[in-house]
Amino acid sequence: MMPCQTSGMCAPHGGCQPEKRFEDQHLDLGKFVDWVYALKAERDQLKTENTDLHATLQAAKGEIERLKGENEALRKEREGKVLVSLQPSPGLLMSMAIRNDHALGCPGYYDQTIMGRKRGYEGVSHARMLECALTEMRKLYEEVVGAGFYSPEKEAGYVAMSKEASHD
Repeated sequence: MMPCQTSGMCAPHGGCQPEKRFEDQHLDLGKFVDWVYALKAERDQLKTENTDLHATLQAAKGEIERLKGENEALRKEREGKVLVSLQPSPGLLMSMAIRNDHALGCPGYYDQTIMGRKRGYEGVSHARMLECALTEMRKLYEEVVGAGFYSPEKEAGYVAMSKEASHD
């Protein structure tokens, strides 16, 4: 009998076994060959899985490059543009109105008889003039942000109308 390799811990390896004879070892050779073939089959399966994973990785790398190109195109398209709110602030509208008509920035300007008459607005208060200007600026702002009559689908039609008007 073979001496115990793990004194007091025989259970994990099946207990102490008698020494094998040559005939017994010959019988295990078939199991060994089966085990080798099983390992080869597992290796082949892992190679196939590795090949599939490598192909998936290459496809993912290609997709990454495509998305990088698309991202760069979108970045270039965005250059020269700014993000603006769909709703203008009251301060922005006031600034636009004053830029269009500096007199609106002087409180009471149109309330003075001589100033209103000079511009043909006699009888119209400064507050009413400002209200009308703010309404016009809101309409302009809506056109700029695409919330007015304009839409990209109508672009060609608007361009054609503009060309017709400029040629007449």
